[in-house]
Amino acid sequence: MNKLHLTKRFNFSSAHRMYNSEFSDQENKNMFGKCQNIHGHNYQLEVTVSGSVDNKKGYFVNLHELSELIQFNVIDLIDHQYLNEVLPDQKDKPVTLEVVSTWIWETINKKLPQFNFEKMRLWETPDNSVEIYK
Repeated sequence: MNKLHLTKRFNFSSAHRMYNSEFSDQENKNMFGKCQNIHGHNYQLEVTVSGSVDNKKGYFVNLHELSELIQFNVIDLIDHQYLNEVLPDQKDKPVTLEVVSTWIWETINKKLPQFNFEKMRLWETPDNSVEIYK
């Protein structure tokens, strides 16, 4: 039987700041530019799961269940939030696309092990994204 990949997309908006308290104001300005200020993005999250079709059900993943659990365990925690205060240990550190992506990937794999996550992609802007693979 063929292995299929299904991708589900989610949208959320959050604010963050790329700032490191260990750097001087000038170092932060040089490293992060205007992104050292609090600003926000309309993120787009894509999660990809894989499996083989159950002939009795006609699918390999309950999309409704997947959607609800991602919404509850990830989106509801970060949507319309200031990520520097919500993500663990990030209060005085730069919250980059890589940091947010890593937190999401670790969260879904830890809290939702019943799904076979193959890949995750987080878009911060239409031009910038990070992908994480199994």
